[in-house]
Amino acid sequence: MSSIDGLKNGYFKKPELVGSGYKLINVSELYQDYGIDITLESVERVDANIKNYKKYMVEPGDLFFTRSSLVPSGIAKCNIARSLPEPTVYECHVMRLRPNQDLVNPDYLALYCQTRPSRDYLMARAKQVTMTTIAQPDIQNMPIPKPPNEEQNMIVQKIIKISDMARSEEKYMNKLVKQKIGLMQDLLIGKVILN
Repeated sequence: MSSIDGLKNGYFKKPELVGSGYKLINVSELYQDYGIDITLESVERVDANIKNYKKYMVEPGDLFFTRSSLVPSGIAKCNIARSLPEPTVYECHVMRLRPNQDLVNPDYLALYCQTRPSRDYLMARAKQVTMTTIAQPDIQNMPIPKPPNEEQNMIVQKIIKISDMARSEEKYMNKLVKQKIGLMQDLLIGKVILN
């Protein structure tokens, strides 16, 4: 993979340091919809000194992968930090890859890492004992098709547009389902009478 400094493991958070300080990207953030949202209340905070902040700081475009998982399908789960409204670090159960943005669009790389061929490649290299784990070289050595930057950008724009439309339609559908449930309840209790 076209990275600046390879894959790096994150900050070991001591329990007594959790609750205030920097936003912290944990394994759970990798399971958010595409693009990690650190503004959510569920995202933890951790206290870290300036040395640790500089070592484990997150930049827009950084990709993250799970290092271990209780279930095989959770291994090497990938997500991307697209925007960071405040300083953020990442914890030791995830690995960070900082793409060389001159060579590859980070969104293209993150989206590729979520495809079936990528998942199959990574799953085949995972080790399973009590937990499923994956080593840094197994991720870093994954072959990735690399079209020209303009084509990468076009692919990303189209996929994100389609994903945004799908999310919007899903929200609308959920709203309609709630309305239907509400109307059915009104009918059942006689609040609304059919003529």
